[in-house]
Amino acid sequence: MTRNHTLISIALVIVLALSGAASAGTIIPLTVDVPNTTAPGHGTSIAGLISDTFAYDPADADPWTPAPSQTWSPTSEIYITPSAAGGVATIDFDAVYDTLILDIWGRSDYAGAEATRSQNLTITFYNGAVVTHQVTGWNGVSTKEDDPISYGRYTPPASVLADSVAIGHTSDYLLLAEVRAVSIPEPSTFALLTMSLFGVASIPGRKPK
Repeated sequence: MTRNHTLISIALVIVLALSGAASAGTIIPLTVDVPNTTAPGHGTSIAGLISDTFAYDPADADPWTPAPSQTWSPTSEIYITPSAAGGVATIDFDAVYDTLILDIWGRSDYAGAEATRSQNLTITFYNGAVVTHQVTGWNGVSTKEDDPISYGRYTPPASVLADSVAIGHTSDYLLLAEVRAVSIPEPSTFALLTMSLFGVASIPGRKPK
């Protein structure tokens, strides 16, 4: 095998490995920004926003096996604000990310009007103190009538840079069973990497004297 063939083979192995990692993305380590999060009520906890240890696979169409805890009890791992005036949950990332996706789970054992407590959300992304993106009136978390898991995914524009996200509600109790965030590199990143590696591989080797 020639030097060029060897380098091309190595380049393909690297690109395929990185592409596989990109399909799942980077699961972002999260912490709750307690000072900027409304105190919980009804026996729930702030930790309930991110504490469930369910198997999370962001590359799956249903990114859970099984689903996180989504039922209310005095010891449940969900988060509910204390009043119908709503509130906000702020979650910090461990660094600044782009090409984000945000996965949110609601409550699966609610009744009647409680369905709105994971609906009509305002989602705000921050980079430091700067708002880099905001959506209001987001109803992406499914109700249990449509989906017993009560789950939704929000994807901001790929160019949005953020090191935290605030999820708020102003017209009812805010109810969030679990939150996860992922950064997924754009395919163009890997296309450029592939071309670069093949460019290196195509450089003629030094002829023996």
